[in-house]
Amino acid sequence: MYRLLISFFILFTFCSCRNKIGNEELYNKTSFIKIEPKVVNMGKISNQKIYKYDVILENNNNIPIIINKIDVSCNCIKVKLDNKNILPNKKNTLSLIINGKGNNGFFNKSIIIQSSANNKTEIIRVKGTFI
Repeated sequence: MYRLLISFFILFTFCSCRNKIGNEELYNKTSFIKIEPKVVNMGKISNQKIYKYDVILENNNNIPIIINKIDVSCNCIKVKLDNKNILPNKKNTLSLIINGKGNNGFFNKSIIIQSSANNKTEIIRVKGTFI
């Protein structure tokens, strides 16, 4: 009886400790945001114009990603995002509006995107020279 009880206990312990989530299932529960391009090189641009540049935000997984916050390091750049939710396996466009008016010289600015993805914070660099 004692051996039967110990055998049952050992069998129960091994069965209950089995990993119930496989690697594929675990991978599918993660989400990463892909940004293209991460560096926007404007080159030499006029300080008398306003420029628009589109950056693609892509969700390559099966869980929606929510953009929580977007910060810019300069008043010369504004961002426009039509939808803060990026659906699974879809893309969204982040429009950058760069205002050259009244600016001179080299610039290297950052746009910080905070989201619900596993890579919670991503940075886009915008650089160039106002002439």
